[in-house]
Amino acid sequence: MKDQYLNYQLIDKDEIPKIPLYMDQVTGYLDDLFDPIKKLEAEKTLTKTMINNYVKASVIKSPEKKKYKKDQIMELMMIYLLKNTSQIQEIDMLFKSFEDSSDLYDIFRNEYNACVEDLKKQVESSDANRLDLAMKLMIKSSVEKRYAEMLLEEEKNDA
Repeated sequence: MKDQYLNYQLIDKDEIPKIPLYMDQVTGYLDDLFDPIKKLEAEKTLTKTMINNYVKASVIKSPEKKKYKKDQIMELMMIYLLKNTSQIQEIDMLFKSFEDSSDLYDIFRNEYNACVEDLKKQVESSDANRLDLAMKLMIKSSVEKRYAEMLLEEEKNDA
């Protein structure tokens, strides 16, 4: 499983369905897309309730005729990868800082894929045992998360 994670690359936006999808199709698509990096086989990426909550909070636009367009699917993909470390307001702020979710997705994809490659190199060069490496990664994650929160807070205060 962890090897799958270290070899996972976020897909290019051209690989995302161009035709709008119904909710069940979206959740199925996301489950299939992120299957290689789920912690548990039975884990759901985003449930219908989660997606509806992001719509209600205006993080993503409401579906048109109950169908989600490509931009909304890109946003849901980013939400899935951010939701464990970022609050809904932080994700919303990030999304609203870009006029075009397609541009944001390109930047996000490149950064995500680069981070996975960096992690892969770090893991391959580490002689630490699993728990030591896990602790190091958790600390790094915590430090970087706190700094990101400070940057977002400054941005909010400047607006």
